[in-house]
Amino acid sequence: MDPNSVKDFDVGKFLGSLESYARDAKFDYAYYLVTHELRRMGLHEKIGKLQPEHMNPILLFLRDWMPAGWVGWSEKGSRRWKMDSELCRVLNELKDEFISLSSLNLQQFTFEQNGNAIKKIFDRISKLRFGVSEEAISTVTSKIMHLLNPRLFVMWDTRIINFYDREPNADGYVEFMEKMKERAARLQPYLGRIMEKTEELRVEAGAVYGMEICVGKTLAKLIDENNWIESRKRKYS
Repeated sequence: MDPNSVKDFDVGKFLGSLESYARDAKFDYAYYLVTHELRRMGLHEKIGKLQPEHMNPILLFLRDWMPAGWVGWSEKGSRRWKMDSELCRVLNELKDEFISLSSLNLQQFTFEQNGNAIKKIFDRISKLRFGVSEEAISTVTSKIMHLLNPRLFVMWDTRIINFYDREPNADGYVEFMEKMKERAARLQPYLGRIMEKTEELRVEAGAVYGMEICVGKTLAKLIDENNWIESRKRKYS
């Protein structure tokens, strides 16, 4: 089956994957919490003037995702370095690239106009190394990018990278983003049903955690959840 075929697309299966992900990810508490805090801080508008303390929600999300492999302090050459300061510096240096992409969502991304900016962002962030395994660096990079522009960037991990047969680097990520744009286009006719299910899961998550969850999920995030479920079941033929 061609996963890009409109005829073969099963929206019911997609909706089921969102529900499965919600159960497996314990209703994504860390994601809801961090995205709410980033919105409250207005972090996306602060790029270029970020301070190290602004990195705290992002680092919290990464620690929650990979607590066993995370190293807050790491050796780099002959000096010690702190992740919040280094990440803050790199993000500020990428201000122009982030601004050029700030108004875009996944459906509006084009390789010709936006590919170089995305590659530069991916390359610069991934070179920080983060004190995690080599294979996890591209995962960490995509998570940071998503948190900074959740309407545009789709997260990936090692299994999703292998699922789509891409290289875990900037070129591979842009190719992956092109595939995700195709997927977003296939989902467009069903967007009403998808967002209705997303709202049901948001309300249920709030009930589970005894709190009001004010920030919803973007289509880019929902596609990631479907990828997460599918990549753990089978490979595309």
